Amino acid sequence: MHLKLAKTLFLLSCATLAADEPAMNSDQSTRQTPVPTEFTHTDSGRPHVKHGINLFVTGDYLCWHATEQKLIFAGNIETSDTLGLNAAKGKAVSAKFKWRSGFRVGLGYNIGHDQWDTRLIWTSFKDRAQGHLSGSAEKLVFGSVSSPLFGITCFSAHTHLDLHSNLLDWELGREFFTGKWLTLRPFAGLRGGWIDQKWKTEFDNSVTSANLGTLDSFDVLLKQKFWGFGVRAGLDTNWKLIRGFSLYADGAFSLLYSLFRDGRKESAILGGVETVVLNGNESTRCEQTILELQLGLRWDQMFAHDRCHFRLQAGWEHTVFLDHNRFFYFSEGTVESLMEYGGNLAFQGLTVSARLDF
Repeated sequence: MHLKLAKTLFLLSCATLAADEPAMNSDQSTRQTPVPTEFTHTDSGRPHVKHGINLFVTGDYLCWHATEQKLIFAGNIETSDTLGLNAAKGKAVSAKFKWRSGFRVGLGYNIGHDQWDTRLIWTSFKDRAQGHLSGSAEKLVFGSVSSPLFGITCFSAHTHLDLHSNLLDWELGREFFTGKWLTLRPFAGLRGGWIDQKWKTEFDNSVTSANLGTLDSFDVLLKQKFWGFGVRAGLDTNWKLIRGFSLYADGAFSLLYSLFRDGRKESAILGGVETVVLNGNESTRCEQTILELQLGLRWDQMFAHDRCHFRLQAGWEHTVFLDHNRFFYFSEGTVESLMEYGGNLAFQGLTVSARLDF
């Protein structure tokens, strides 16, 4: 009796040990691979309205000032026969832009897919540069924008340059929280742009030319048309403060495949008759780099029982077109001496913006 009981207990213990021992097979290494955990993502930081259609509109007022390098049109030289003072003296004068108004409008849509948003934005800005220089018998005015072939000198010169800039952007981005009070919005998209410049300089009041003699006046007309299309990417940041107020700092980078078309026409006027003495055109294909930076103060407010969102902001903005000045000139008045001016075109100033989500 005791022998049968001991035998039964021994068999039960063996069966228990076998059940607790893990099964071994040739695919054991694969079976032990950890199971992936559920993916976690950052919370959306964009404005959310109740029962809306996920659209938003933006409007910006631009009070900007343009600058462009290498717009020297004339200079003067003061001569002296006194010993030790016979070195040439004088200054060079450039066309100067003034503060002007522009606008930017946009239409956006909040996408349900991972809380993305997309936007279409149009920016338009016009500016005009002017300049004037007068001389005398002791301090003649010479033309620096005219071809050296003609050697223009006179007693008066004035210039004006009209600039019209347009940019069309499409963005795809996502705004998300990286902390309790900070949101980031990386974005990427496409940009198209076109900029027209027309620069006219007139030399008058006893004009003398090395090859044309004495003239009533001498005119130089330069034109530049720019078209470009390419990619744009950047990062918008929002640093939340209190009561709906926040600081924003945005930056972007664009690289456009571009076409520059430039023209130069120089005319001599004598006895009321205009004679074109030089007329040339040039086309250049190259890459146009554009840098952008904004910094300012923002205020956000929900209203209509959270069915609408309103944003108002104001800040300083910079946009720089690297090496945009492609006006060409003749350093010695011959085709072999054809060169490009080169120089940056920039816009900077106050931007006041409003946004409505509904």
